[in-house]
Amino acid sequence: MRLFSNDKQQLWDWFKAIIDRLSGFRLTLHPNAQPYPVTEGVPFLGFVIYPDQKRIKKRKGLHFQRHFQDLVADYADGAISFDQLNASIQGWINHVRYGNTVGLRKAILTSTIIPSPEQSYPTRTIITSPGGQHES
Repeated sequence: MRLFSNDKQQLWDWFKAIIDRLSGFRLTLHPNAQPYPVTEGVPFLGFVIYPDQKRIKKRKGLHFQRHFQDLVADYADGAISFDQLNASIQGWINHVRYGNTVGLRKAILTSTIIPSPEQSYPTRTIITSPGGQHES
């Protein structure tokens, strides 16, 4: 539950009223629950919401960066299809687009080269013959 007010005393009054109401149900608030200014940011659904912007939590960005590298490696090894890779990337982009994340998306998505599905890498074959080795 999130309550917002410009009056600090009103927030503390609401806080005490919530504690009293919950005690009737034999429930308690988390010991660290307390009113604090929105300038410190309010965590919500993987974002930290400030009065003038929404930023993704740092750990969420780091987690996707590692996950993205693993997905690209799996795709390069043939463990997953391009459609699976694309669906994962599009899902993450769709989530983080609600925050101020243009720079983050560019940084993460341009840091790794995704091999194209049509791209095949030439292989070297060494043919041995009685007279020596020949490369083709």
